[in-house]
Amino acid sequence: MHSAYGTRQLSIGEIFDRAIHITIANLLPLAAIVGLVDVPIRAIADWLDRAALSRSYGAYGKIVADPRLLASFLTLTRDPHAHPFNWWTLLWTLVALFPLSLAVAAASIASQEFLRGDTPKLGAVYRSAIGRLGPVIGATMLALATYLVAILAVVIALFIFWFVWLFIVAVAGGPANTVPVAGITAMMFFFFAAAMVWIIPLTYCTTTGAALNAIRPFLAWREAWAMTMVRGLRARSLAFGAALLALVLVQEFIRLAVCGFLLDVTHVPLISFVISDAISLLALLIGMALAVVFYLDARNRVDLIQDPLAAQENSQAR
Repeated sequence: MHSAYGTRQLSIGEIFDRAIHITIANLLPLAAIVGLVDVPIRAIADWLDRAALSRSYGAYGKIVADPRLLASFLTLTRDPHAHPFNWWTLLWTLVALFPLSLAVAAASIASQEFLRGDTPKLGAVYRSAIGRLGPVIGATMLALATYLVAILAVVIALFIFWFVWLFIVAVAGGPANTVPVAGITAMMFFFFAAAMVWIIPLTYCTTTGAALNAIRPFLAWREAWAMTMVRGLRARSLAFGAALLALVLVQEFIRLAVCGFLLDVTHVPLISFVISDAISLLALLIGMALAVVFYLDARNRVDLIQDPLAAQENSQAR
């Protein structure tokens, strides 16, 4: 990429290796940049949803102690008392999205400087991020809209699939209520996973382009599409999305297992809340670094069309 590392294109493994290395080597400054906003946001969210979180972590702790209870997961996490939907939690999640996006943009700018061998300052990266506030918020909203459209498309696809399935069953003379629950669950997971694998690289490049280069949201989205979804780059982007989704699932499993175990042992929800937020913050930092390294490498691949020197270097590297 066009940085202190030269112009050589990176493999998916090298992208993950470089992002994790950058995160670990600069963990404290990056944690300070993001944590300045992220820690208060998560603390308030934990307080707003403390009852449901305590109940969920309690269920995870029981499952860790006896994995056979996984079959009773819904029963274990069900609230025995009827409560209205917690609209405050939803409202806070939506409101907090924008300051958190600004913090991630500041950390993205810092990560780019770390890649160049510089030492960014907290105040300087926040001033840069605030100067790009419009593109950052616009790109965040556009990325969120992209996720929502993808989810809506998945829901429509599932409805069409099961409508056709029931129609075939009815024509074949089978019972009209033949809807295998396990099949629905597996199909939903597959469709949603496929959608996320497709969308993650696109949204990563959209928001990172706005953060690093102050690109206007729609232009950032179009450039992100050109860097991830055109022929020759699509397979690599999907491989990156699949690897990242697998990493997220592993991280989430570890977080829930650890927090459930701690609550089962200590019976102090606050400890589980703190550990959960710490793991989530670390995952956010790694994800942000992955977005930066992937974006710079993807932009480099597009720019190679105009960069014969880099193309020659990549040809020799192969």
